[in-house]
Amino acid sequence: MRILMVIPYFVPWGGPAQVARELAGRLARHGHSISIWTTDAGSGDEREIAPPPEERGVELRVFPNLGARLARRQRGFLPLQMRTALRRELAGFDVVQVVEFRHLPGAWATAAADRQGVPVLLSPHGTVPNDPPRYRFKQIFDALYGRRVLRRAAHFHALNERERGELLAAGVAAEKITVIPNGVEPPPPVSADERQAARRRLGLPPADFVALFVGRLHSHKGLDTLISAAVRAKAYGVPVRVLLVGPDDGAMEECRQQAASAGLSDRVWFTGFLTGDRKREAFAAADCFVNLSRSEAMPVTVLEALAYRRPVLVGAAAAVDGLAAADAGWIVATGDGEAAGAALVAAAQAGPGRREELGANGRRLVEENYSWEIVAHRYEELFAALIRR
Repeated sequence: MRILMVIPYFVPWGGPAQVARELAGRLARHGHSISIWTTDAGSGDEREIAPPPEERGVELRVFPNLGARLARRQRGFLPLQMRTALRRELAGFDVVQVVEFRHLPGAWATAAADRQGVPVLLSPHGTVPNDPPRYRFKQIFDALYGRRVLRRAAHFHALNERERGELLAAGVAAEKITVIPNGVEPPPPVSADERQAARRRLGLPPADFVALFVGRLHSHKGLDTLISAAVRAKAYGVPVRVLLVGPDDGAMEECRQQAASAGLSDRVWFTGFLTGDRKREAFAAADCFVNLSRSEAMPVTVLEALAYRRPVLVGAAAAVDGLAAADAGWIVATGDGEAAGAALVAAAQAGPGRREELGANGRRLVEENYSWEIVAHRYEELFAALIRR
């Protein structure tokens, strides 16, 4: 199959980009030809060109935006050269996957595919609901492009039953929706020696209870709730060290100020963006993983934590399907700092044996439901079915 993926930004920014890169590599290994078309949306005023996937059979084309700040900060992606290329070249593909919903590259790709008879799979990754923030922008986009995108897409991909419900609420027919979760590659187990070595390299005391967050430091990620939970844990006499791993996306200074006002400056640490072995060190050093985001489609980092055998403490918006039944951590109401604090205390007081049991349960959940081998095969079947229609 010749598959075109259209995504407005690429690695290292955002979970959907990481998923697209991994899926492309998996499909290429199965003998398919994959092209990823994206933009040069970077950070602030800098234009960061995404590195090409290190896979044979995967082509990456990066189109320049008319203004990096508009693209990165306001999601105003304007790669005009991509629009021209879509008109000229899209007919050479068997199927198109548009990643995320409200962006011009996706609207252009859907329109061009409709004219040229190429099926489009829309993968919203949580971007369908028309709710705050940027409610007015979403209204305008939907009036100009969004409704036509929904009409023209041949099929829709939902990450879970929650997103399936969002698509149904937007008027998508049930038979046009297929649920396929995000995937993760289960890493080699972390040994006790590796855990202690990771703590030494990160400067973490060996006996501290460490709560890890991995992701963009953005206001909707619930970092204020996490720090509030650490404050409540301290009040219960349970000191927690919070490790925030990820690039600043506007919330770092607010987090610093909140930690300072609570007397936790020495217990809330920022590492910046980590990849590869450094990211593995962070998971190895952690006692539990925390994601209290106010809005998530299906966070890959939660799956990564489960794969690393780390118990997870998540808000309801960040919970993955099967988590509660698997007994792999704690789920609290979104935005409830008091409940998150109580859960953080429970995680710290559970002891290493119980946390290891929870971690083993999480690893099993990933291996049976979320491994990339399983997920990529389901995508492959869906693409083939769309082409046959």
